[in-house]
Amino acid sequence: MRQGACRLSPVEISFLGHACFRLRGRDASVVIDPFGKTLGLPTQIPSRFGADVLAVTHDHPGHNNVGMVGGGPRVITSAGEYEVKGVGVRGVDAWHDDERGERLGRVTMFVLDIDDVVVAHVGDLGHQLTEDQLEQLGSVDILMVPVGGGNSLSATVAAAVVNQVEPKIVIPMHYRLPGLKADLDDPQHFAKEMGLQAIEYQPKLSISGKVSGEDTRVVFLEARGAA
Repeated sequence: MRQGACRLSPVEISFLGHACFRLRGRDASVVIDPFGKTLGLPTQIPSRFGADVLAVTHDHPGHNNVGMVGGGPRVITSAGEYEVKGVGVRGVDAWHDDERGERLGRVTMFVLDIDDVVVAHVGDLGHQLTEDQLEQLGSVDILMVPVGGGNSLSATVAAAVVNQVEPKIVIPMHYRLPGLKADLDDPQHFAKEMGLQAIEYQPKLSISGKVSGEDTRVVFLEARGAA
């Protein structure tokens, strides 16, 4: 850091509902898995909701509404390594089911390196991770993981994936929400798997610099639409 330079701004993470998140860093913003109106959740008009990077884990209706996001973002949908405005993006292949994609196809897990915070979003992952996938994910500060069952991880398997990855923070996603038309489990099931007695929601997560802590912390975020 240059002498007299200001302290780095925090990375802010907001949960928009289902599997959609927005990350705001110092120089860039990222949106992952925007959803459409068919889910029954509130959406936002593109002119008020922009991003520099738009990552889509798979081409299914609850995750691929790229028209929801304005600002002319770089759209990334596949495995590989990318960099946009200082944000490192790494896509890792995985499967939407526990039969190596035979029923539901593939998903792309995304690892984002934004202002020294490493965030992994595993999309609609449907299985525990292989050793190769774990190696490709690498060391993760914050893990966004589906916990509501349906066509992705159940609460029990999600907890097993958390134990595999060993992140500092886990943010649950893809669970039952008011108005959601998909048939998913209540997030309390995952909370119990992780040893929580009750869920306390917070509006957003702000992280400055490296994430510290020995034990994994579970953070439930309020689903805030795209406000």
